[in-house]
Amino acid sequence: MKKFIYIPLLLSTLLMADIDPERTYIEPQSIIDYTVLSDQKQSCIIHKNIHKTCLEKKIEYPDISSINDKEIISLVKADIEMMSQSFQKEQLHAQLNEEEMEDRSVELYEHDTYSIFSFTPKTLTIEKTNSTYSGGAHGSYSTTFSNIDKSTKKELTLKDILKPNQEKAFTLFAEKFYRELRQLSATDSMKEAGWFNDEFTLAESFAITPEGLYFLYNSYEIQPYALGQEVILLPYDKIKKFLSTSYFDEATLKSINTLAHTYKKTFNDSLEIAVTPSKNHSIKVSVKATNTLYDTTQGWLSVSFKELKAKQVKVSLLNQNFDDFKSYPAGSKIYNKKKKKAIKSSYLLLESEAKKWKSDETKKLEFELEVPKDINHLTILLRAVQKFDNRMIEPSKEFDQGLVTGQQGHNNFVLDIEL
Repeated sequence: MKKFIYIPLLLSTLLMADIDPERTYIEPQSIIDYTVLSDQKQSCIIHKNIHKTCLEKKIEYPDISSINDKEIISLVKADIEMMSQSFQKEQLHAQLNEEEMEDRSVELYEHDTYSIFSFTPKTLTIEKTNSTYSGGAHGSYSTTFSNIDKSTKKELTLKDILKPNQEKAFTLFAEKFYRELRQLSATDSMKEAGWFNDEFTLAESFAITPEGLYFLYNSYEIQPYALGQEVILLPYDKIKKFLSTSYFDEATLKSINTLAHTYKKTFNDSLEIAVTPSKNHSIKVSVKATNTLYDTTQGWLSVSFKELKAKQVKVSLLNQNFDDFKSYPAGSKIYNKKKKKAIKSSYLLLESEAKKWKSDETKKLEFELEVPKDINHLTILLRAVQKFDNRMIEPSKEFDQGLVTGQQGHNNFVLDIEL
């Protein structure tokens, strides 16, 4: 199974003043591609010749060989190897003998996941989740984070990333922020938000992310199980006065902001795009398209930008494994399949062609283009089309939601981004 690790910009609204009071969970970052490995084992005991108690254990973790970043490999390799070796040595049958056997059949489980959650120029954050059912009224689920200094490989505490003697002031700010988030006055009891106690405390588990510092309270930590996990995301622009310049100097915060504003989206499990703003109001675009059907005689990948209507747009091809690549600025002649003739393009179209496209083969296209400074929003249209037995195979509105018709008359997926 392929896992893409990256925090999408769908959370960008959190950085604005009016923050949604609902819980907002950050997804793992997805700039790094890696394969997820899983190990699983199960042991069962039949008691009273009727009832069966089974215990299943499962672990998931990154395949080191599928990670291209050597720095990240060096930071996670020892942990992953230890996790895997410990799992292999574990004897489930012995654990089952220790379980209290009841007059009923029961399926017990424990699932652990180790994943790369997020990173900044100076830190890497690992997420560890544990999901367990041991025979009670319900299972349990917990999440912990480990924030690692990339250069020293030291695990960081909150004190390490704050300026000296700022823990109390930072906690007071976090409480004020949380009270506003939950619409509590300064004098309201924390129990109004469902907390067990009236005193505000910061979660022990936190993650350093491109969006900000992310605090996660597990079930029973501050609230009943029924309320689930609670989260607080403190954006950097609101807390930078508390942060240590060793990890959050202006240059680093600027780089983090770029990471936070990278867009990534996967369509239909076969088409994926990542867009990263860079210097001089330009963007870097990476597109992957997989032929999930048959070996085809030809295939095309098209990327269009509805707001780029200038006659000249600077496009730099960075990488591709297609056979051909062409740029069609506004005013170029392009073929429209519905009109069955050439028309003038209304906006920039970039197209790559594969003369042969094998089944399950992934084609990649990477390029950079300049965006006029007066344009702060881009609507990107994407399509992948394969030709098989003189038939054009493309996404259908009957099966895929959100498709729109592009200037060539084909169905396109859409990604909207803010610059």
